[in-house]
Amino acid sequence: MKNKNYIISILSILLLSGTFIHSQERVKIATYNILNYPNNTAAKNPKFKLILDNLNPDILVVQEILSQTAVNEFLNEVLSDEFEAGDFINGPDTDNAIYFKDSLFQFISTEFIAPSQGPRYISVFKLFHKITLDTLIIYSAHFKASQGSENELRRLNEAATLRVLTNLLPQGTDFLLVGDLNLYRSTEPAYERLLLQDGTGYFLDPIDFPGSWQ
Repeated sequence: MKNKNYIISILSILLLSGTFIHSQERVKIATYNILNYPNNTAAKNPKFKLILDNLNPDILVVQEILSQTAVNEFLNEVLSDEFEAGDFINGPDTDNAIYFKDSLFQFISTEFIAPSQGPRYISVFKLFHKITLDTLIIYSAHFKASQGSENELRRLNEAATLRVLTNLLPQGTDFLLVGDLNLYRSTEPAYERLLLQDGTGYFLDPIDFPGSWQ
């Protein structure tokens, strides 16, 4: 996993996974906006379980989860007993949570970033890989939604706040960004700020599909 800084962006309620390889060890990471969970779980849980059983990620990061009770329910009702949940921080609006296979990872910590113009915390999850002995930092964000110049400026503020902190990471740190970033095009200032190579904390978009995503 060395020296790979990735942005994995979810533009709506979608599922996307990234795979990382180090010393022949392959890790599958997925992110999912689960839409105000635990609302309507009777209908949603079987569908989540079907999707995630087939995807079989090693790490799952979710957005729009509402409470510690919700974190526990998703773990117990959707995921297999291979998974554990990381520490949860209940911030303003909806939140992020992380699940991981404890055969591969040891949980280190959960922290948060509070952008001055963002409606939600950006979560900072740290995990230790038991085989490669690498530490992985995963940022989970749910940027301000909707089009318009004011909302674009708020997303730019969120991206800029994140970049200030990632630029302070030591050289060689393994980190990635997942989430529902609500970006509408590759020329949006927030997207450009995340990728701008003005320090060591920039991100790379593994999809690399510029244009309008509306």
